[in-house]
Amino acid sequence: MKPLLISGILFVFIFSQMCSAAVVSDPENVTYMKIDVMQSGHITLRSQSSLATAEQLKLTLYIPQNDGRQMRSLVKVMGPDDYTIEEDEYGNEQMVLIWNNPAIDTPNDYLIETTVDVYQRQSNEVRDFPVTDIISPSEDIVETAYTVSSGSLSVLGMLRLSNWVNSNVDYDLSCEKEVFSASWVFDNRIGTCDEFANLLLSMLKTLGYQSWYVAGYAYLGGRQEDGKSFGSHAWVETRLDGKTYSIDPTWAESPVDATHIAFARLPDSGFTEHTEVKSRDIKISWEKDETRLEALDFEQKPRIKTSTDAVPSPVEGGKDVIILADMASDDCVSTQIRIASCISENGDALIDFNDVNMPVAFCGSRKFKWIGGTPKIRPGVKYTCPVTVSAGGGISKKAVTITSESLQDTSLSVSTQKILVPGQKAEVSVTAISDAAFPHGIKLYAMLGDEMMEKDISFGDTNRAEAVFTFTAPKTPGEYELLVFAGTGDSYSDTITVISERHLKISEISIPVSLQIGQSSKINVTIVNLGDETEGNVLFSAGDIKETRNFALGSNETATETFTVTGPEEGSIPVTLSVLDKDGIYQDSWVGSISVRSQPSFKKDISGQVERFIMWLLDIIKSLLGG
Repeated sequence: MKPLLISGILFVFIFSQMCSAAVVSDPENVTYMKIDVMQSGHITLRSQSSLATAEQLKLTLYIPQNDGRQMRSLVKVMGPDDYTIEEDEYGNEQMVLIWNNPAIDTPNDYLIETTVDVYQRQSNEVRDFPVTDIISPSEDIVETAYTVSSGSLSVLGMLRLSNWVNSNVDYDLSCEKEVFSASWVFDNRIGTCDEFANLLLSMLKTLGYQSWYVAGYAYLGGRQEDGKSFGSHAWVETRLDGKTYSIDPTWAESPVDATHIAFARLPDSGFTEHTEVKSRDIKISWEKDETRLEALDFEQKPRIKTSTDAVPSPVEGGKDVIILADMASDDCVSTQIRIASCISENGDALIDFNDVNMPVAFCGSRKFKWIGGTPKIRPGVKYTCPVTVSAGGGISKKAVTITSESLQDTSLSVSTQKILVPGQKAEVSVTAISDAAFPHGIKLYAMLGDEMMEKDISFGDTNRAEAVFTFTAPKTPGEYELLVFAGTGDSYSDTITVISERHLKISEISIPVSLQIGQSSKINVTIVNLGDETEGNVLFSAGDIKETRNFALGSNETATETFTVTGPEEGSIPVTLSVLDKDGIYQDSWVGSISVRSQPSFKKDISGQVERFIMWLLDIIKSLLGG
């Protein structure tokens, strides 16, 4: 991250890379970790003239926080004459290092050592930050947030948003030297952990979640190929039903593991540490060492229990095999599921699976599936291939036997409606025909989105069997794979499209361009119904103000809702208006802002003129003295 120089005070963004000798097999396994943290560096006050003086130097640093999931112990502070621990404007503890009569043109060194005990549990922190310019949503962000989460406030809803960010934004180190807004990240789909966090925050805030940015460090081993054990990192915390949930969209992880160490909770990623000095003719030079973290002790336990099965087994070479994984957790979790096949002679995966690495979210338990294509096997040969499924620190293995023998073949034909609306019931009719004269019964699987069903079918003397599956279309519009799979290894796949029926539109907005501090104004929004008689909701957000209005409209009717906004302080107020139907399905939105300005005063104008005159006079005196 880039240093920033403002008015002679050096601001440096907080976190740099660091090293540690600890070795952790899988960070998601870590339920407890004791970590030694070393923050060091030196500040040189460089004289700019023979009249240079320095009375006092102060350096303000973020340090590991004390909260419900971590406890800090101070080991030592070296270098400054004194120090205090104070809170910043957001309630974060900071250490203020103080040098009285600091050295000029000689480094003023410092070292802070702390140990932190971190546990894999929720922090129970409660923060209330406004929507900033960095996380202010665009209309595309609003639509995506409501669509992906189905518009409901739930643990699964916020975890699905995190997984969407993880799947749709690529990690790109070229973004690490600037702060990019959520809208920029949504449009460009690249970023580092800061950008992942900012975009998730924007989506959560849009839906009304009380959420904030967390800056800190985390163990990188096994996650990023940079040779470091620990590194600077950022994630998100959000509040729902009296509980605080930690969510890491960069790694699709929730709750975050005990290698995540929180140093600050903030509105977004735009924050700084700083130095200040009471001086004359001095230039501040701050050289900050890499912060060093070392794991002194840790405990590991998988958060997800996994069991795996394969259908069919054995499988005829050249046919598909389905891997079924049952996963269970004591909590609602987000994680990356990985599936790996054994390796062939040329170094490639022997079984070709779809989606070998995918983010998932579930509460309690859930079943997952993968389809893998097997290779042809030489006549008279059987090959045993271990398949590994891992998630949340849990690992399960299943040996798949691939044979060259010709097993029972089953042809499948499927009929169903291919275009659905969210929540619609749909029947999938399957006809299976076997080539065996007297086939035994087999299992038939049908899968659409997160739903998976199975039925036992028997062919009898006709070599023909039929089955009907009834599905509910996913609530999120998009394309979904319909997969029908027979226990013989034969399969059928097709694409089902889920479309959103939008019939409510914003036809007109009346909003002020600017307000003075304390001034109130009306915002009018007109909604038109282009479909049948219906009901809906308008959700209004302006800064900290949130309101919901219900309406009912006949076909082609319009309704106008009026909201009041007041300018609280100088700056800008982000404004969002969203229209949902009675089932909470997104229909339309409008995003903008109102500028809030202070009323010019005669006193301030005179004060500014006096200040400019004094600065001019000081420059004249300095030039006469040869400074």
